[in-house]
Order: sequence, then C-alpha cells, then structure tokens
Amino acid sequence: MSEPKGMLGAARKRNPFARVGSLGRSMVAAAGQDRQILVQHILVGLDKEAELDGFAAIIAEGADFGEMAEANSNCPSGKKGGLIGWISPGKTEPEFEATAFSLEVGDVAKCQTRRGHHLLTVVDERPLITIKQMAPQQLQEILAADGAAEQHQFVDVREPFERDIASLPNFELYPLSTFNEWAPMVTQKLDVTKSTLVLCHHGVRSMQAANFLVSQGFEDVSNITGGIDRYTLECDKTVPQY
Repeated sequence: MSEPKGMLGAARKRNPFARVGSLGRSMVAAAGQDRQILVQHILVGLDKEAELDGFAAIIAEGADFGEMAEANSNCPSGKKGGLIGWISPGKTEPEFEATAFSLEVGDVAKCQTRRGHHLLTVVDERPLITIKQMAPQQLQEILAADGAAEQHQFVDVREPFERDIASLPNFELYPLSTFNEWAPMVTQKLDVTKSTLVLCHHGVRSMQAANFLVSQGFEDVSNITGGIDRYTLECDKTVPQY
C-alpha cells in the first residue's frame, strides 16, 4: 500500500511535529527566499492540541482539509476553508513560517504560535513575486499611451473625498477603509494575471494594498511611489494637491 501524502508521509520524512530551533528557522528562511507558498491552516486554542491531533488523523485518512478547517478552525480564514493566501519569507510568525517553508506541496504539519496550535498544509508554490516600485513619470507615460486600460488595471485605495479633490484617469476606487467589503471579492473583480497599478496619497496605503494583492495571487503589482502627491509635484501640476 502506498504511503499517504499527508501528515504521516510528512512526519516520516522530516518529523514536522518537532520544535524548529533558531538554526532551523534560519536555514528554512534561506531556502524560502526565492519562493512563495499558498497555505491552508486550522487554528485551535493553546489548550486544544489533542483535538488538533484528532483532526490530523482524520485528514491523513482522506478527509478534505478545507472542510475540516471550515468546521473547526478558530481563524477567520476557516470560512474560506482555512486558506490564508500566498505567504513570503518574513511575513508571518517565525514558528509558522519555519514549519510552512519546510514542507513540500501536499504535506501537512503542526506548529504552535502565540495564537494557538496550527495544522497547516502547503497547497501550491510559485517563484517569489516582488512588488515593483513605479515612479510617477512611468505612470504618466502609461496613462498617455493608447490602450492603457486594456494593458493594465488601476487601483486607487484612497477615500472618496480624496478622489473628489484629485484624481487620475482609469483608476478605480477601492478604499482601504472599506477593505473588508471588497477584499473577499477582489480576485473576481480584478484579473490576477494582469499588470496592476496601485495608488494612494503618498504611497503608504497603496503599498499595504499591493502586499495584500500579492498574497491573493496577483502576479504583476506596482506601487506608485510617492502617490498622487508626488505625481502632482513631478508630472502634472494641474492635479490638485491636498
């Protein structure tokens, strides 16, 4: 009989339930520098480790990880089958990251963080996607070119009152203040494979949004450095400052 690809297979290859020390964390971080991983997890309280072991055994027998997460996880991601999105090195808690980046696609393992006990699996992996920093002059060239809206999608994370003061063509409003409203549907409203340009007032909120988009699988994301304020100063003084 072939060995199951879940918890048991992972445990026999690398003992994923062992504590990962500081040397191990540094080695895992180095190994993960060139890739991102798509992760699902189930979170239970610090006093529920035995319960998590029971979930692991059920999953090892063939139960669906996502269904188990939806029914049992304490994390809000449970509503999405435990899917927390694409993670990069240095973006999550050290214990979680060390365990996740030590796994191969399909493996299941357990770790503990300050939030509780996690059962996690790597769903997929891809080369590391980095956020591009786009100068206002480059944005100006793109906006002036024919077919800009067909080649790119434009995301403005400022507030409606800010857009009323100053705006640029093609940008669609996704206010960061209403993140919880649009975030769950963003991969349906926008094309994850298309060049995505993100704008705010000074480039801070847009960087936060850009990081989120990458975590959701967007492949080509640019942050407009300095935001619309720098665009006004360096490219087009007819765009009002505020």
